[in-house]
Amino acid sequence: MMAAARRTAPRDPSARGPPRADARYSGRRRRLGRCAFGAWAIALPLVLLAMGTPIFGGPPELGEAAGSATHGPLALPLVRGTAASPLAPQLHVAASPLQGPAPLTVTFWANITGATGTSQVRWDFGDGAIGSGSPVVHVYTAGGWFNATATASNNATGWSATGTVTLHATGAGGPSPLAVALSSDPAQGTSPLPVSVTISASGGSAPYRGNVCFGDGTQCAPIPAGWDGSPITFDHTYTAAGTFTIVASADDASGTTIASTAGLTVLGPAPLSAHGVESPLAGNAPLSVSFDAQASGGTAPYAVLWDFGDGTQGTGTVGTPTSHTYSTGGSYTPTLTVTDSAGHRAVYTLPTLQVQPATTSQVGNSTSPWTSGWLASHSTAIGAVGLLAVMGIFALLVERQRRQEVTRQAKELVEAMEKSQEPP
Repeated sequence: MMAAARRTAPRDPSARGPPRADARYSGRRRRLGRCAFGAWAIALPLVLLAMGTPIFGGPPELGEAAGSATHGPLALPLVRGTAASPLAPQLHVAASPLQGPAPLTVTFWANITGATGTSQVRWDFGDGAIGSGSPVVHVYTAGGWFNATATASNNATGWSATGTVTLHATGAGGPSPLAVALSSDPAQGTSPLPVSVTISASGGSAPYRGNVCFGDGTQCAPIPAGWDGSPITFDHTYTAAGTFTIVASADDASGTTIASTAGLTVLGPAPLSAHGVESPLAGNAPLSVSFDAQASGGTAPYAVLWDFGDGTQGTGTVGTPTSHTYSTGGSYTPTLTVTDSAGHRAVYTLPTLQVQPATTSQVGNSTSPWTSGWLASHSTAIGAVGLLAVMGIFALLVERQRRQEVTRQAKELVEAMEKSQEPP
């Protein structure tokens, strides 16, 4: 039975394993696969390093601490190691935020890849300020568009590169726009017209500079350097009639320019007129008369010419009286002529004067007998005698009055005595 137990059925040839030659081929193929995978595992990192592509994060860049690799808004884990030298260093710049109301606080990054050694970064923020390093923070206090430029350089290799990022500071936080205010006082008048032109500036970025042009062909007046915008007044005289445009222009520290205008109307002078006054209008010769010339309109100063009507003339000044004496009787008509500086003339005829001839009975006339000879030389004595005569007459009248009063009283006394003697 044991022999029977050992006996088994014959095996199926299809259920048997491959021949030994096939087993050797399969093992060789597995070994080749493992070798190929190992070759790719070694070659792929070398290819990536040759292309300058970091595998686990590069070494710390400028402005970064060891142990981290910060590139702008991205932060990559840093794995220390040795990498092949990059063939093409690259500079990448970034900023955040890119816009907002002023004052606008912005953080800037400058990322350098593929460079060896130490590189330096310098920033020009576009508003006149500069900085260095990465990251760096800058505040834009004024509104506007700004181009921030980073310049990276490597003194060891001589490499350098630049990168630019554009920002916009907007909103109410920025300064108001540049404005210029202009006024003239007066805005209209008669030539020659003195005018005060006042200019002021606000907004923009002080200090300001500029000029004022008066529009009449004269030279423009410059605004002093370092002007802070406070009102400045310029005095100017317009000598001709016409319509003029005053122009004030100003520019601020940022280079912004603005202009303001004001209109001015200058009228021609009023027509020249003359007027004269004389006093007295009549009298006996010799008669001294005062003449006063008055003028208006035209263009001062004025020239005055008098024709006194008796064949004589004289000059004078407006507002200053002039005297003339008429030595003979008659009727005289004076004439006043006023000429202004522009050559215009005005003529005024005064009322006619009546001068009476001198007579022998006129007091004060040298031909009168009352003012000549012995009588004139003894006038004081004659006056004294006359006074004594008047006093004597007055004394006689007083004495006469006294005697009449005594006579009256005596008569009344006699009548009283006679009545007392009559019988009852």
